Amino acid sequence: MCAIEETPPKLAESGISLSIVIYQTPPEQVKCAIQSAFVALRVVALEAGSKITVVDNGDGSTHNWEYLSPLSEELERSGCRLDYISGHGNIGYGAGHNLAFKQGHRPLHVFMNADVELDPNVFMHGCAYFKDNADVAMICPKAFDDSGNRQFLCKRYPTVFDLFVRGFAPGFIKPLFSGRLAHYEMRELSEKKANKNISIISGCFMFCRSSTIQKVNGFDPSFFLYFEDFDLSLRVNREARLAYLPNMKIKHSGGNSARKGVSHILMFLRSACRFFSLHGWRWI
Repeated sequence: MCAIEETPPKLAESGISLSIVIYQTPPEQVKCAIQSAFVALRVVALEAGSKITVVDNGDGSTHNWEYLSPLSEELERSGCRLDYISGHGNIGYGAGHNLAFKQGHRPLHVFMNADVELDPNVFMHGCAYFKDNADVAMICPKAFDDSGNRQFLCKRYPTVFDLFVRGFAPGFIKPLFSGRLAHYEMRELSEKKANKNISIISGCFMFCRSSTIQKVNGFDPSFFLYFEDFDLSLRVNREARLAYLPNMKIKHSGGNSARKGVSHILMFLRSACRFFSLHGWRWI
C-alpha cells in the first residue's frame, strides 16, 4: 500500500474524514448513514472541512453517483465534501477503506459500515476523548441494534472454540457457554467510564487517529471480508491504545455471518484461518 504524507498535528480543527464501503447496499441505508454522520459533524461545527467517501465495491449496475447527488449538494453547501469511488470492482472491505483513506483524509478518520447510524453526539464525545488521551489511537462506541438491544463491539483475543460457539452453535447450546462468551465480548466493561484496556474492536465503526493508521499501513488487503478489523486492532494496539467510550453511541443493524449463507461462512472460515496463522492459534 502506498504511503501517505503525515497529517497536521491539530486533531479536529480541519474536520473529520469518514469512509463507507458498500456492496449492493440499499441506497436508503447509505443515505441514512451519511446523513447521521453529517448531523454529528454539525453538532461539533466540523462539517466545514470534513469529508465523507463512499466506496462502491459493486459492479455499478445498482448504484451510481446520481442517487447521492442531491445529498452531495446539501452537504457541500455546508463545506462538507462527499466523494463517490466506483469502477474498481469488489476488492474487499478493508481494501475499499484503504482506497478512500489514500485519496484523502483528515487527522481523525472513521471507518464505518453503511448499516450504522450515528448518535448526534458521537464526535463531541470522541474528539474530546482524543484531545485528553494522547495515548489512544482508536475508539470503540457503545452500540445497539434496530430493536434497542446491546451489541458488544469490544473483544478479547478469540479462541477457535469461542468463534465456533458464538457464530455456529445451535441456540440451545449457547446458554451453556454464556459466561465464556460474555468474557470474550468484554461484557463486564463499565457503562459509566471509558476503558483503555481493549484488544480488538469491531470494524463497523472505528474512530481513529490517521497518523497511527498510516503507521500500520491501514487494513491488510489479504483479508477480503471478516477479521480485517481484528487484524487492524492488534496492529494498532502495538503502537497505541484502544479505548471503549460508552457515551459515544451508534446503532448497528448488521452482524452474524452464519446467517448470511454458505459463501459468507466460507469467507469467514478462510479469514479466520489467516488471522490465526498471522497472530497465533488458540483453540480452547
